[in-house]
Amino acid sequence: MQSSTPDSPQDARLDQEPRPAVTSIRFSMTRPRPKPQAGDRKVIKGVEYVRVMSRVLDTQGRVIGFNCTGGRQNYEWMPLDQALAKGFYRLPRQV
Repeated sequence: MQSSTPDSPQDARLDQEPRPAVTSIRFSMTRPRPKPQAGDRKVIKGVEYVRVMSRVLDTQGRVIGFNCTGGRQNYEWMPLDQALAKGFYRLPRQV
């Protein structure tokens, strides 16, 4: 006849159900932060800057492509008037 109590501590562990290993729970009541994208704007000391994709230049200063170091696109902040003059950015159409 078997007893209902386990004989050793190992048998007691086998009888128990495994507990989930939750170490922390995070929740937020705010909206997620917007992802940075090309075309984002900000003003620093009265000068408006726009976020543009950084471009790679060859030895003669010609644009040969976009900088995607490490598999990610790289961006830089450029003054809006300079970005418009160089063709890095176009103003959105007004409908």
